[in-house]
Order: sequence, then structure tokens, then C-alpha cells
Amino acid sequence: MANWLASSRRFTAFVTTHHTKIRKKLRVAQETESLRNLQLELETAYLLLRERSLSLEYEPQHPELGRSPDFAVNFTTSLTFMVEATRLRTARPRTPNTTLIIPLPGDRFSDMLCSKLGQLLPQRSNVLIVGV
Repeated sequence: MANWLASSRRFTAFVTTHHTKIRKKLRVAQETESLRNLQLELETAYLLLRERSLSLEYEPQHPELGRSPDFAVNFTTSLTFMVEATRLRTARPRTPNTTLIIPLPGDRFSDMLCSKLGQLLPQRSNVLIVGV
């Protein structure tokens, strides 16, 4: 992240603006997977902000949905689309004392996709970025 901050004024401004929200996410992240999710969110912001014609709103509020996408992205002034970044989590290993069934990769993908559908906005263009 230090390289991203050093190479992009726009990303630095984004992090400065949303530092409270980012710090809270860092504080509550109790597992490596949560930190990797946050890393993907921030990398997505960094990459989107490299394009000068795009501006970002981080976690826009849509009370009617409860949950909302990670970003509202404005292209110039005429088009807004929503972006949700998520990771395809690794399967948990099976332990001898449990009957945990490890889902097939396709099942994990469909489970992840279905869980994210509730965050996408109706009547808007939505983009789902899946980190593997």
C-alpha cells in the first residue's frame, strides 16, 4: 500500500478522506481473510483512481438495501456504475474430527455470487470484481 500511496495523489486523497472507515475495518479484521478482502477493496480503489475520468464514492449508503456495493464510480459526469470487490475464499481443510464437506470450486463461486447479489443495486450498472 505504501507504493500505491507514493505513486498516486488521487489514491492518497481517497485514503485520507476515508481513513476513519479504513482504520475501523483494520481494527475489526480478526483473520487473514478479512485483511485480504480489505486489501482487494483498496487495490480496486487504487486501480480505478488511476483513470482520471473516474471518481469514487466509498461505500455509498442505500438504506433501502441495508448493504451496498463498495464503490459508486462516476465516469465523467454522465454515467455512474456500482462496483463490488470480493474474494473467492479458500476452502477450509477437513479435520479428522469433523464432517465438514469442502465444496467444489464451482460451488464456492456460486455461493459467493449469490451472497453478493443482495449488495448490487437494481436499475444500475453493476460490476463484480472477484479476486482469486
